[in-house]
Amino acid sequence: MPLNPQTRQTLGTGVKRALALLRPACHVLMAPHAVVLDTGSQASPLVRQCHNFAGTLEEQFGAAAVSLLQLVDESGCRGRRLHLVVSDFWARPLVLPMAGNLPSDEDIDAVLHSQYRRTYGDWMGAWHWCWDRQGARLVAVAWPTVGLVALQEGLARHGGVLATAKPLAVDVASALPPAGGPGWVAIVESQSFTLVRQLDVGWQTWCVTPGSADLAHNLPLQLARECARFGDGCRSVTLIDLYGRGSINNVKLALADAGWSVTLRASNEPGASVARRLLQAIPSRSTA
Repeated sequence: MPLNPQTRQTLGTGVKRALALLRPACHVLMAPHAVVLDTGSQASPLVRQCHNFAGTLEEQFGAAAVSLLQLVDESGCRGRRLHLVVSDFWARPLVLPMAGNLPSDEDIDAVLHSQYRRTYGDWMGAWHWCWDRQGARLVAVAWPTVGLVALQEGLARHGGVLATAKPLAVDVASALPPAGGPGWVAIVESQSFTLVRQLDVGWQTWCVTPGSADLAHNLPLQLARECARFGDGCRSVTLIDLYGRGSINNVKLALADAGWSVTLRASNEPGASVARRLLQAIPSRSTA
């Protein structure tokens, strides 16, 4: 998912960007429990685990951005391009119909400003959104502004640039085989789970549910609520287990008992997305 034009202009230009393009790019996963930096060398990715989940979402996002900048310092990979994948734990997604001609960037920004406040409340003033067009729909995500700006400015001080930034759901779903028709994707993270309804032409809906306790109850329940909005009888779901959770089979059984056809994908299968590859560098990922 590309950043919108206003953000692209803030990510660094001129000599710094030109020099960064000449060097190998780095790949990063930023999640509540850990930040992973792959410098592209033969060495293993660097990992900084986080064990303190106190504070607001904005504060936690800012702390993760600080950890990422510290890893950049420790790795010596200054002056590089970073391709960032951000956990959906911090995502505030929207999927909106966009029929007709493509509106201007200013019109899209006005629509998102109104819809985000209607959906998430006035506190969205502290969050920055970016968007992409998928067929007849607009897919958007918002992240905390202060942490995002601090990350951009910190990288600039290191002579680097934030080349891309995308949500984990976009990264993971892009590596899946094309959907042959309507279908759901359920992505389980350490502190949240994501539900996406997709078609060949794009996404129809995208929601994130914080918390991961009692997944065998909460995930099927939330999926049933989302499915009821469409009412077309689609009962196919791809369940993606990012952390090798011992309880994921219970979730699969609960979905099957509720009449779902479930395809379970492991966290370490070949050909996985960038985020799923970086997750393998985090020690002791399994949760019983």
